[in-house]
Amino acid sequence: MTFRCKIGLLLLALIPGVMHAQTTISWGTGFVVDEMVESDGVTEVTPSGYTIALGTFGSFTPTENNIEDWASNWKVLDVVSSGDSDSSDRFFDFSGTDGAFLGGDTLNANQTSASSDASGATFSAGEQVYVWVYNTQSITETSEWALYTQYLDGECDNCIDGAWQIPNASSTSVPPNFYLSEADTALYGSINDQSSIGMGDYDASPATSHFQTHSGGRGNYWDLNGSTAGSAAAGTTATWNSSNTNWNKKADGTNPTKKFKKNSVAVFSAGDDADGSTYTVVKEGNEDVFGLDFENGDSITIAHGTGGSITFDRNGKHAFHETDGTTSVHRKAFINVDTGVEATIETVLAGSEDVRKIGNGTLVMAGNTVSTLTGKILLEEGTLQMSGTGTSPRLNTDIKIDGGTLLISETNPTSDNQFGSSTDIEYTHGLFQVGEANESLGTLNLTLSEDSTLDMTGDGTTSKIFFADSSSEDWSDSGGNLLIIENWDGIVNYGGGNDQVFFGSDINGLTGSQVSRIKFLNPAGKTGTFDAIILSTGEVVPFSYIPEPSTYIGGFAMAGMLLGHGYRRYRRRQRAESLEGDQAV
Repeated sequence: MTFRCKIGLLLLALIPGVMHAQTTISWGTGFVVDEMVESDGVTEVTPSGYTIALGTFGSFTPTENNIEDWASNWKVLDVVSSGDSDSSDRFFDFSGTDGAFLGGDTLNANQTSASSDASGATFSAGEQVYVWVYNTQSITETSEWALYTQYLDGECDNCIDGAWQIPNASSTSVPPNFYLSEADTALYGSINDQSSIGMGDYDASPATSHFQTHSGGRGNYWDLNGSTAGSAAAGTTATWNSSNTNWNKKADGTNPTKKFKKNSVAVFSAGDDADGSTYTVVKEGNEDVFGLDFENGDSITIAHGTGGSITFDRNGKHAFHETDGTTSVHRKAFINVDTGVEATIETVLAGSEDVRKIGNGTLVMAGNTVSTLTGKILLEEGTLQMSGTGTSPRLNTDIKIDGGTLLISETNPTSDNQFGSSTDIEYTHGLFQVGEANESLGTLNLTLSEDSTLDMTGDGTTSKIFFADSSSEDWSDSGGNLLIIENWDGIVNYGGGNDQVFFGSDINGLTGSQVSRIKFLNPAGKTGTFDAIILSTGEVVPFSYIPEPSTYIGGFAMAGMLLGHGYRRYRRRQRAESLEGDQAV
């Protein structure tokens, strides 16, 4: 049972010099014994597995948005550890998870710490003081942290300006005490019976506590075999709903399995026994997730069960999570597919969050459900393959190609529909592939950071893409970089062939300056790079000069006249825009 007791006189006696030196710093839990636990609410925090450190970040202010930089800016004043050789530092471990710790340090006249655990840094007067409890300073899925301080005026005995700050060692008359009982802010984890709760994830909270660390990784791992290591998912079909206990908090699958935790990352799967395998997860009902992470398996399918959706909702939190072997901080909802993995989603995706596609694997949007995402899809890595079936759009949300490959590949191009007609595409860099498809979208906005490709990869049957009139989009952000259309197999100068690219329905679908940003590489068996023109139908085609009609006979003469008419209209428009630009100058 948790208990509190006064042991002040005993503990004060263990900190030499606490009563007389103005540069002496006392810190710790104060004179109270209570629980110090991890994010599961049960596991004891001890110095044998943790570092309990007093220090500052100098002029750097730690926040959720700079977590990656905490460790590099951290300056250590003092550390309490198990068997600490510093006689001023003590850790008291009582029954169960109950304990207390006290530290003592001397701030030298030159503003350096005398502790043998110190970093050797100089501490300027006024720097904010923190206590950081951690099992590792690295960003990993198993990171457990508590970071707390005292920001507000009021209860900090002998603290400068009523807050935890470094004193001026040569002039401070009363040494400061940095006791946990006086802390008012947990930036990470929780303190003082959860009177302040900071960032991170936790499963259960103790009734009373000094502090509780929170986990950086917000993962729930798909697991069909309880606390046995691994997931036993290979070759299976199992259901994900609100009542099934098919999720493990521990990455190796050795914890008891529980229900899915709302707003966490759904990871497929626990352990590594599903590597190289095929399995299916049938989604039933609604679930709020931070992200989807496909790590273990050759082919994983999220099938659509009896209604419901996967709704992306971070609940304002972040996650430490691994992508292709590298753990980083995620502050946006995401779908990660690791290298060598193909993940197919057939169920409904919903939510207002922007969703990042990361990882070098392939995400296939298949099935005939209509997703209701209103945030953007941010394609950053790997392949997003749109292969939905049926006449209803698979996605209605805007897409930004900022790396990776967007591939449209349809089983029945005449009837399958991937996007709503208002789905706008922003293209920064990466690859845009149109396979066997006949697809209508919203506008195309080029913000290219490099020359990028629209690849018509169909096998000669149907590779057609229709953008809305994009003449109002400002392509100047592309800095002169080009959109290069490759593997185009239509009819040069005239269009109307197997491969077609449209902007709107007439010659005004793009401005002349926009058309000049489009080139065709080796179109229709020709060699070289060709300029583009936009026809009266809105189709953009490669332009190849044809001599005067008198040099041709029969049908070629008529073709030359038709081309001349379209080309003259194109040149007149370019000249008009040039004149307008000159007048503006």
